Amino acid sequence: MRAPTAIVTSVVAAVTVFAAWQHGSQPSSGGLPGVSVIADPAAQGAAGSGQSGGSAKSGSSKSSHSGSSKSRSSKSGSSKSGSSKSGSSKSGSSKSGSSKSSSSQSSTRQTVRGALVSTPYGNVQVEVVLVGKRITDVQALHLTDANGHSRAISAGAAPTLRREALTAQSATIDTVSGATYTSEGYKTSLQAALDQAHV
Repeated sequence: MRAPTAIVTSVVAAVTVFAAWQHGSQPSSGGLPGVSVIADPAAQGAAGSGQSGGSAKSGSSKSSHSGSSKSRSSKSGSSKSGSSKSGSSKSGSSKSGSSKSSSSQSSTRQTVRGALVSTPYGNVQVEVVLVGKRITDVQALHLTDANGHSRAISAGAAPTLRREALTAQSATIDTVSGATYTSEGYKTSLQAALDQAHV
Protein backbone atom coordinates (compact mmCIF):
# COMPACT_ATOMS: atom_id res chain seq x y z
CA MET A 1 0.00 0.00 0.00
CA ARG A 2 2.96 2.40 0.36
CA ALA A 3 3.63 2.69 -3.40
CA PRO A 4 0.13 4.02 -4.35
CA THR A 5 0.23 6.45 -1.39
CA ALA A 6 3.61 7.82 -2.53
CA ILE A 7 2.30 8.24 -6.09
CA VAL A 8 -0.78 10.15 -4.90
CA THR A 9 1.38 12.40 -2.71
CA SER A 10 3.71 13.17 -5.64
CA VAL A 11 0.76 14.00 -7.91
CA VAL A 12 -0.76 16.35 -5.32
CA ALA A 13 2.60 18.11 -4.86
CA ALA A 14 3.04 18.49 -8.63
CA VAL A 15 -0.47 19.94 -9.05
CA THR A 16 0.19 22.42 -6.22
CA VAL A 17 3.47 23.59 -7.78
CA PHE A 18 1.83 23.91 -11.22
CA ALA A 19 -1.06 25.96 -9.79
CA ALA A 20 1.35 28.32 -8.03
CA TRP A 21 3.39 28.72 -11.22
CA GLN A 22 0.26 29.33 -13.31
CA HIS A 23 -0.85 32.18 -11.03
CA GLY A 24 2.64 33.67 -11.08
CA SER A 25 2.92 33.70 -7.28
CA GLN A 26 6.29 33.98 -5.60
CA PRO A 27 7.12 33.11 -2.01
CA SER A 28 7.62 35.90 0.48
CA SER A 29 11.13 36.75 1.52
CA GLY A 30 10.05 36.37 5.12
CA GLY A 31 9.02 32.75 4.58
CA LEU A 32 5.65 33.13 6.37
CA PRO A 33 3.20 30.50 5.04
CA GLY A 34 0.39 31.98 2.98
CA VAL A 35 2.22 35.22 2.11
CA SER A 36 3.21 35.65 -1.54
CA VAL A 37 3.73 38.37 -4.17
CA ILE A 38 0.92 38.30 -6.73
CA ALA A 39 1.77 41.47 -8.71
CA ASP A 40 5.15 43.21 -8.91
CA PRO A 41 5.25 46.56 -10.83
CA ALA A 42 9.02 46.26 -11.26
CA ALA A 43 8.73 42.85 -12.98
CA GLN A 44 5.96 44.10 -15.26
CA GLY A 45 8.03 47.13 -16.25
CA ALA A 46 11.05 44.96 -17.04
CA ALA A 47 8.94 42.73 -19.29
CA GLY A 48 7.65 45.76 -21.21
CA SER A 49 11.10 47.26 -21.72
CA GLY A 50 12.42 43.91 -22.98
CA GLN A 51 9.81 43.86 -25.76
CA SER A 52 10.54 47.43 -26.88
CA GLY A 53 14.29 46.77 -26.81
CA GLY A 54 14.12 44.52 -29.87
CA SER A 55 12.68 47.25 -32.10
CA ALA A 56 15.20 49.78 -30.81
CA LYS A 57 18.08 47.51 -31.77
CA SER A 58 16.82 47.00 -35.33
CA GLY A 59 16.32 50.74 -35.79
CA SER A 60 19.75 51.62 -34.46
CA SER A 61 21.48 49.19 -36.83
CA LYS A 62 19.80 50.85 -39.80
CA SER A 63 20.70 54.36 -38.68
CA SER A 64 24.32 53.38 -38.06
CA HIS A 65 24.73 52.16 -41.66
CA SER A 66 23.17 55.25 -43.23
CA GLY A 67 24.99 57.68 -40.97
CA SER A 68 28.48 56.18 -41.28
CA SER A 69 29.33 58.02 -44.50
CA LYS A 70 28.18 61.32 -42.98
CA SER A 71 30.30 60.85 -39.88
CA ARG A 72 33.42 60.31 -41.99
CA SER A 73 32.96 63.62 -43.80
CA SER A 74 32.24 65.47 -40.57
CA LYS A 75 35.45 64.14 -39.05
CA SER A 76 37.57 65.62 -41.85
CA GLY A 77 35.85 68.98 -41.46
CA SER A 78 36.10 69.11 -37.68
CA SER A 79 39.86 68.53 -37.74
CA LYS A 80 40.33 71.76 -39.71
CA SER A 81 38.47 73.95 -37.20
CA GLY A 82 40.36 74.68 -33.99
CA SER A 83 38.72 72.68 -31.20
CA SER A 84 41.06 73.68 -28.34
CA LYS A 85 39.98 77.22 -27.44
CA SER A 86 40.82 77.41 -23.72
CA GLY A 87 41.37 74.46 -21.41
CA SER A 88 40.66 76.47 -18.27
CA SER A 89 37.17 77.47 -19.32
CA LYS A 90 36.25 73.86 -20.09
CA SER A 91 37.51 72.55 -16.78
CA GLY A 92 35.65 75.24 -14.87
CA SER A 93 32.33 74.59 -16.60
CA SER A 94 32.61 70.82 -16.11
CA LYS A 95 33.14 71.22 -12.37
CA SER A 96 30.14 73.50 -11.94
CA GLY A 97 28.01 71.22 -14.10
CA SER A 98 28.88 68.12 -12.10
CA SER A 99 28.07 69.83 -8.81
CA LYS A 100 24.65 70.89 -10.13
CA SER A 101 23.83 67.39 -11.39
CA SER A 102 24.85 65.75 -8.12
CA SER A 103 22.73 68.17 -6.09
CA SER A 104 19.72 67.63 -8.35
CA GLN A 105 20.04 63.84 -8.04
CA SER A 106 20.22 64.00 -4.24
CA SER A 107 16.99 66.04 -4.08
CA THR A 108 15.00 64.12 -6.71
CA ARG A 109 11.53 63.19 -5.44
CA GLN A 110 9.88 59.98 -6.60
CA THR A 111 6.87 57.92 -5.60
CA VAL A 112 7.20 54.15 -6.04
CA ARG A 113 4.42 51.58 -5.64
CA GLY A 114 5.37 48.28 -4.03
CA ALA A 115 4.26 44.80 -4.96
CA LEU A 116 0.73 43.57 -4.25
CA VAL A 117 1.18 40.89 -1.60
CA SER A 118 -1.38 38.17 -0.88
CA THR A 119 -2.01 36.95 2.68
CA PRO A 120 -4.66 34.61 4.14
CA TYR A 121 -6.51 37.69 5.44
CA GLY A 122 -6.39 39.88 2.31
CA ASN A 123 -3.94 41.72 0.09
CA VAL A 124 -1.35 44.27 1.24
CA GLN A 125 0.29 47.00 -0.83
CA VAL A 126 2.20 50.15 0.09
CA GLU A 127 3.59 53.17 -1.73
CA VAL A 128 6.83 54.86 -0.71
CA VAL A 129 7.88 58.49 -1.28
CA LEU A 130 11.63 59.07 -1.66
CA VAL A 131 13.72 62.23 -1.85
CA GLY A 132 17.03 61.06 -3.22
CA LYS A 133 17.55 57.83 -1.31
CA ARG A 134 15.75 58.95 1.84
CA ILE A 135 12.28 57.59 2.71
CA THR A 136 10.06 60.57 3.51
CA ASP A 137 6.68 58.83 3.58
CA VAL A 138 5.02 55.42 3.32
CA GLN A 139 1.33 55.12 2.48
CA ALA A 140 -0.69 51.91 2.80
CA LEU A 141 -2.71 51.51 -0.40
CA HIS A 142 -4.29 48.26 0.78
CA LEU A 143 -4.17 46.30 4.02
CA THR A 144 -5.71 43.03 5.21
CA ASP A 145 -9.50 43.31 5.21
CA ALA A 146 -10.93 39.79 5.17
CA ASN A 147 -13.37 40.73 7.94
CA GLY A 148 -14.01 43.37 10.56
CA HIS A 149 -11.40 41.95 12.89
CA SER A 150 -8.75 42.04 10.14
CA ARG A 151 -9.61 45.64 9.30
CA ALA A 152 -9.32 46.64 12.95
CA ILE A 153 -5.90 44.96 13.22
CA SER A 154 -4.69 46.70 10.06
CA ALA A 155 -5.89 50.09 11.23
CA GLY A 156 -4.02 49.67 14.50
CA ALA A 157 -0.81 48.32 12.94
CA ALA A 158 -0.45 50.74 10.00
CA PRO A 159 0.75 53.82 11.98
CA THR A 160 3.34 51.74 13.85
CA LEU A 161 4.66 50.12 10.68
CA ARG A 162 4.91 53.49 8.93
CA ARG A 163 6.72 55.07 11.88
CA GLU A 164 9.22 52.19 12.09
CA ALA A 165 9.90 52.29 8.34
CA LEU A 166 10.64 56.03 8.47
CA THR A 167 12.91 55.54 11.48
CA ALA A 168 14.77 52.54 10.05
CA GLN A 169 14.88 53.98 6.50
CA SER A 170 14.39 50.44 5.25
CA ALA A 171 11.96 47.51 5.23
CA THR A 172 13.85 45.84 8.07
CA ILE A 173 11.33 46.59 10.79
CA ASP A 174 9.76 44.69 13.66
CA THR A 175 6.52 42.76 13.31
CA VAL A 176 3.61 44.37 15.15
CA SER A 177 2.30 42.07 17.86
CA GLY A 178 -1.06 40.57 16.88
CA ALA A 179 -0.67 41.71 13.25
CA THR A 180 1.81 39.18 11.90
CA TYR A 181 0.37 38.80 8.39
CA THR A 182 -0.29 42.52 7.99
CA SER A 183 3.28 43.28 9.06
CA GLU A 184 4.79 40.65 6.77
CA GLY A 185 2.81 41.86 3.78
CA TYR A 186 3.72 45.48 4.57
CA LYS A 187 7.44 44.71 4.77
CA THR A 188 7.41 42.61 1.59
CA SER A 189 5.62 45.30 -0.43
CA LEU A 190 7.88 48.04 0.97
CA GLN A 191 11.03 46.07 0.13
CA ALA A 192 9.79 45.57 -3.44
CA ALA A 193 9.29 49.35 -3.79
CA LEU A 194 12.78 50.07 -2.46
CA ASP A 195 14.29 47.48 -4.81
CA GLN A 196 12.48 49.11 -7.72
CA ALA A 197 13.91 52.51 -6.71
CA HIS A 198 17.40 50.98 -6.27
CA VAL A 199 17.61 52.12 -2.65
